[in-house]
Amino acid sequence: MKNIKVNNTKKGFTLVELLAVIVILAIIMLIVIPNVLDTLTRARRKAFIEYVTKVYTNTEKQLLSDQLNGLSSEACILYDIRDIGLPSNGDYKGYTVVVKDKNNNFRFFMTLYDKEYMISGLEYPNININSLENYKEGDHLSIATLLDKANCSSDDYAYAPNGKNKPTDIGNSTESNTIRNLVKENKLKLFDYIEYIPNETSYMPDINKTGCAEESECPQEALNPSESKLWKVFRINDDNTIEIIVDEPTLTKIYLNGMTGFINSVDVLQSVASKYVNPKYALSARSFGYYGQSPKIEDTSKMNEYHPYETIETYSYNEKFKNEMHGNKYEEYGGGDIYFFNDKQQENEACKAKFDTPYCRILHTERTFWTASRSYQNFGYKDSYMQVVCSPDGNCNNLSSGYFTNKEYRRPHILVEVSSDKSKKTYMTANYFVPIVTLKSSTKIISGEGQYDNPYKIN
Repeated sequence: MKNIKVNNTKKGFTLVELLAVIVILAIIMLIVIPNVLDTLTRARRKAFIEYVTKVYTNTEKQLLSDQLNGLSSEACILYDIRDIGLPSNGDYKGYTVVVKDKNNNFRFFMTLYDKEYMISGLEYPNININSLENYKEGDHLSIATLLDKANCSSDDYAYAPNGKNKPTDIGNSTESNTIRNLVKENKLKLFDYIEYIPNETSYMPDINKTGCAEESECPQEALNPSESKLWKVFRINDDNTIEIIVDEPTLTKIYLNGMTGFINSVDVLQSVASKYVNPKYALSARSFGYYGQSPKIEDTSKMNEYHPYETIETYSYNEKFKNEMHGNKYEEYGGGDIYFFNDKQQENEACKAKFDTPYCRILHTERTFWTASRSYQNFGYKDSYMQVVCSPDGNCNNLSSGYFTNKEYRRPHILVEVSSDKSKKTYMTANYFVPIVTLKSSTKIISGEGQYDNPYKIN
């Protein structure tokens, strides 16, 4: 028998080589798998948003069809997504509420969910991938809550006329203690106290805008918005948001120096106001007296000539004056306006509603504060004023009247000294600050009675 030779020149992988391959594969998997999963997640989220658009489009078509068939559009209309003509709903469930606003435009509020994601009472088209929340069984909004978010009554809504899936139980609303519901139920009143704390703890006005950069002795200090904790309901808006005004002006003054401070005054005051927005609860903030005035006076050529006091000679509240002079009519005289009358008139209305007299101070202070309305004049002004001095507990029995220099409101104005040769000199002026904040209608009241010593607390 011949000997058979075995070729042993071929060798297998060594253990080290196998381990190296495993490590390389593991590294590849660590890199690839998260990217794949992320891609799949983005695709699923994108598909959800695309379905939202389909729901909106089909709801709009169904609404038009229902109107042609006699549906009144005055009430809020509820649609189950199964009743809007979509070919398949898959795992999606949800409702849309359609409501007509005061401008006769339709608004669409949606609650939609599947096994992974959901949107909760959001208005289309303000819905995007960042709006999605992870869904857990039972997390979706009740229909009652959706109706509340759309400012609709749970007791008075219409269901899709030809819909076959009208709910038998709309559940309970989680919005019962929101500002929206308290306003709708007439439980939130002007002058009610609210505890609200801004986030910002330190803010220094821009000295290049205030004019302090031009004045070495300007003692401007940083403001602390978070010090302002006690506020009052100042205005109740048609959309069920509310404006609140701080109970006392800031403890720190804002300095406006000369021409630079004057022309930038509204910009400065609005920049300070923005620091009083706590985005969890608030939509916006503004200075007392602000109603869209120009942040900065760009054209100062009209201010080179002396303009007599007669250009803004009266601060009367009569209707003729308001109708003829309201707004920025005097922008050409350096930006003068009387927009602060809006807040002054609102203060009178709040006083009337609370104390049955239009003459009271909504702020408990003798400290003067800025308004965002400018004036341009060559001497100070006075105001015929009747007041009720109200204590924090609402005692307003001390009625007084008189003619005195206005000690509350200070419009940014150039203090001008005109000499015989018509040369001028301007001065630095400092006053405190009063912000007004608009709170979201969805903000919840968790405790309190709206009183000075027991204010509403929000969450």
